[in-house]
Amino acid sequence: MSTLPYAGISVVERSGLLSARLIGLLLADQGAQVLVAQSDAAPQATKEPMDPSLHFEHLDPYLNRGKGLLQTAGLE
Repeated sequence: MSTLPYAGISVVERSGLLSARLIGLLLADQGAQVLVAQSDAAPQATKEPMDPSLHFEHLDPYLNRGKGLLQTAGLE
């Protein structure tokens, strides 16, 4: 039996915001099974263009550590 506090808990991470991704990372580090929901659908258009400083692709290997991938094509 694992001594990690969130062992046995499953979480689906649906947001791409940095704060949500960090929470998923913290939960995974504490034993939770975190699945990242990734859709093949194009993102919805926004009224304003995304600020380039809000892109964190260079952090993906760190933020996705200990997480699994959940393909959601056709489910949204």
